[in-house]
Amino acid sequence: MKAQLSRSNRVPAGVFPGFGEAQSFFAVELQAARLAEIAHEDPARWKRRNLLKRGDTLPTRGKIREYAGGLPVLEKVVAISDFSRKHAAYNALKNRRESIANTRNPLRGIGLAVCSKGIGYQGEEHGNKGCTVKVRLELDRRLTILTSIVDNELESSRIFKQIAARILDIEPEKITIAPVDTGNVPNSGATSTVRTLTVIYRLLEKCCLAIKKKRLISSLPIEVRQSCKEPKEPGWDAESLMGSPYREYSWAATVLELEIDPVTLQPNCRGIWLAIDSGSIVDLLTEKLAVRMVKGMVIRAFGYATSAEHEPVDLLHILCPYEQYTVPGLMNLPPIR
Repeated sequence: MKAQLSRSNRVPAGVFPGFGEAQSFFAVELQAARLAEIAHEDPARWKRRNLLKRGDTLPTRGKIREYAGGLPVLEKVVAISDFSRKHAAYNALKNRRESIANTRNPLRGIGLAVCSKGIGYQGEEHGNKGCTVKVRLELDRRLTILTSIVDNELESSRIFKQIAARILDIEPEKITIAPVDTGNVPNSGATSTVRTLTVIYRLLEKCCLAIKKKRLISSLPIEVRQSCKEPKEPGWDAESLMGSPYREYSWAATVLELEIDPVTLQPNCRGIWLAIDSGSIVDLLTEKLAVRMVKGMVIRAFGYATSAEHEPVDLLHILCPYEQYTVPGLMNLPPIR
C-alpha cells in the first residue's frame, strides 16, 4: 500500500463549541472512512454495524445506559441525501479513472459523519450536584418560577412558561419568572444551553408535576423544590479518565457532497444534509430557533473550512483562528437541509 503525504494550509477544526470534540470526531471519522474503504464496504452499512447501542461498553469502561440514538439519525440523513446511490456512483467513476491529468469533468465525492454530544456531565468538579429549581403556586393561582438561570438566545424564560403552562394547565400570562437575585432564588448552576435543556427543564417538569399532584389534596400556596441527585453508580473519574462521563448522549449525522475542479483544484460544495436528535421541541417558535441556531453554526463551520488561510509558521492565527476567516456570502452557500 502506498502512502501519500499532502501539505495543506487548512486546519480541520478550530475553536468551536465543545472544545476538542470537533477535532476528535474529525480523526475518528477519517479512521472510520478508511476502514470502510479497506473493507470495500458502503460507509453507511459499516457505521450501522459499528455504532454504539444501549448496553455497550465505552473504551473508558463506562456503559451506555440510556437510549443511544445514533442509528435513527444515520438512517435519516442517508435517506434524505440519497447517500448510498451517490457514493456507489462516485466510487465507480473513481475506480474507472486512471488519472485526473486528462479529466475535464469535475471530480465528485460524498462524505458521511456521525457524532454525539454528551449531556449530563457526571464529573464532580463541574457536575450538577446541588443544582436546584423552585416553583410556587400562589393563592391567586399565579405561578412563580425561581431559578438562577439567566435568559439568553435560547429564550429560556419563554420555554419555562410553556412547560409549566402545559403541565399545570395555566395561561402563560399568569406565570412569572422571578428576578435572578441570588439572595432570593436557589442556585441552579451555570447558565449554558446544554445544561438548561437537559438539567433545568427536567427539574422544572418535576416541580410542576409535583404541584399538579399536591394541589388536589393540599391548600394553596404550594411550593416545590427539586434538586439534582448524585448518580446511583460511579460517574466519571477525571484522574484516571475512566467511567461514564455523561448520563446520556445526543446524536447527529451529516452528509456533505463535494466536487473539485480538476484544473484549478477549487472545491465546490453541492449540498449539506443534517439529521439531529434534538429531543422534545416545546413549540413551533422553539423549533424555528433550533433550526436557525444549527444553520448558523453550519455556515460558520463552512466559512472556516473554505476561507481560513494559514502559513505553516503562523502559530498565532492557528491558536486564534476567528480573525482568519469570513462568513461566506449567500451566493457561495450550498443548500443546507
